[in-house]
Amino acid sequence: MGVFRRMIRLREARRAVGEGRLREALAILAAPALAGRRPAAHLRNRVLYLLLERARRALDAGDLAAARDALGTARSAERHADETDRLTNRLAAAARECGAPAPADVGTPFRADRSLPDRFMLRVEEGPEALVLAAETVRIGNALDPANDIAIMANLSSCHARIRRELRFHGGVTYLLQLEGDRNGRLNGRRVREAVLTGGDEIDLGAGVRLRFAQPDPASATALLEILAGHPVDDIRTVLLLKAPGKDGRIRIGNAERTHLRVRGADRILAIHVAPAGANPAPCLWLEADGEIEVDGVRHRSSAPLHLGAYVRCGSCGFQIGRCS
Repeated sequence: MGVFRRMIRLREARRAVGEGRLREALAILAAPALAGRRPAAHLRNRVLYLLLERARRALDAGDLAAARDALGTARSAERHADETDRLTNRLAAAARECGAPAPADVGTPFRADRSLPDRFMLRVEEGPEALVLAAETVRIGNALDPANDIAIMANLSSCHARIRRELRFHGGVTYLLQLEGDRNGRLNGRRVREAVLTGGDEIDLGAGVRLRFAQPDPASATALLEILAGHPVDDIRTVLLLKAPGKDGRIRIGNAERTHLRVRGADRILAIHVAPAGANPAPCLWLEADGEIEVDGVRHRSSAPLHLGAYVRCGSCGFQIGRCS
């Protein structure tokens, strides 16, 4: 498709947007010749924003059919997934209240077509934003290597170090730091090649990168890794090494000692863990709290399953489960 033809197709898409024909606009913008073109990408994002706004207005007005149609179109584009998931779960809750059928892919934690991810974001109001990694082994290295779980913009090797979670007969769950090859690394000022980590340990990698390891909750095998120095991609400096499945890997959130994520002013303690496969076809995230929980506007007594995109409110504490970019 030549330049002139692309301009015509973009003009057609803009006209469709202006007339409210959003599904048709998305179909035009899906043409392979428009892929990667900045004007088309900007217009596509505009269409998806308008679809989500249409879905919000329909939900507020109680028009479930219109909300279902708008969200179905937005979901087909696989953009703004967190917000689409949140609104879809609002739709499911509204459908249940009036006895209407809910969308088939809503209502189960981490919907059946999406398995529990190895990584996701915990965005806590009035608290830190944390990257959660559920893998047994975590790679740390240069930001140029997409295989790294913790990517840092620094003079590091492609894979500079690994932190591996192990279950030992006498020591229980332990975390082992391993430096790759002859890579430069220090643990509490001492050169090491391999060492078991304990709470408070500080890890220096190369020049200008420092991490601090902690296990705030003695009853939880989930560890906390803080990036004290260096420039992590997306500027996320709090990393949780989630032990899954089981309550012995719970993540505690609140304004108290022995919490993984400290939230000043929070009046409740929240605990997130990965529930093993049982009634659910696959492991899923589960939240427990000492009080009523609200997930995407739906109230639960003291526990609830979570899904990607969920917004949670419990007392004065709120957070969202998000995808990694």
